[in-house]
Amino acid sequence: MQGQSTEHEATQGQRQETDGMVDWVGKVHDLPDIRFEKVKAVRDALRENRYDDQRLLDRAIERLHQEVGLEWQETLDSNSE
Repeated sequence: MQGQSTEHEATQGQRQETDGMVDWVGKVHDLPDIRFEKVKAVRDALRENRYDDQRLLDRAIERLHQEVGLEWQETLDSNSE
């Protein structure tokens, strides 16, 4: 009986490992495509000191502020109900 239990546990472990791998592969397929041309252009601009990172950082901070502000407002609104 103990041999059967060990065999069952091994099969169960393999099944969980396979399920985990299937989930992982699905997540990889859901990732957006890399735009190699864009990556190359950014790398070239960085290398040549032409990349306006301050402007991009300012835009990212502004977007983050808008998103967090909206979420914060939604939290305030839901707490006041």
